[in-house]
Amino acid sequence: MKCALAILGAVVVLMQGCAGTRAGVVFVLDAGAYDSAIDASRSVLRDAGFEIDRVDAEAGIITTLLKPTAGFATPWDGDQTTLGQETSDLLNQQHRAVTITFASDDPDADLRLTTEPITARVDVVIYRIRTSGWKIETETISRSSFSRDPIAQSRGSPGRFAQPVKRDDKLAQRLSARIQTAMGFDIGSPMAERGNQ
Repeated sequence: MKCALAILGAVVVLMQGCAGTRAGVVFVLDAGAYDSAIDASRSVLRDAGFEIDRVDAEAGIITTLLKPTAGFATPWDGDQTTLGQETSDLLNQQHRAVTITFASDDPDADLRLTTEPITARVDVVIYRIRTSGWKIETETISRSSFSRDPIAQSRGSPGRFAQPVKRDDKLAQRLSARIQTAMGFDIGSPMAERGNQ
């Protein structure tokens, strides 16, 4: 009996990993609105202080570079939605990056020429800046030390890296609403929906 419960528990845990939903905020637009959606997305991202990294209208993707923020220490920065996010950004060196993807039902279609409705997805990921080789002392933080990797240093590998830690769907929702407003959509209508499409 215990063995059967253990196997059932393992199956449930493994199935949860397979059943994860794709986060982000989704809205649908007419094919004729694709060019204005690209322009509105770029404008909204620039107004929010994001530096645009890539705009590929043919592939249907817009990405930004990492944008640093310090929570309460940067009150002019409107990335945080809750007090918890303000505190987390203050205590941790965190950055955000935005990816906006556009897709139609036909994966091979050129989105600039398609006549089908297009689905737009706004994803925001929070990255935490980490320092490689940091050995944290469990007794007192003042005795923490750093190890050095001479091979990585000789290859020019940076000692710091950005690690994705979680999604920020609240900021994605706000950016999505701003994009739709910039396009002239009524965001109170059912067109704007959050979820797994």
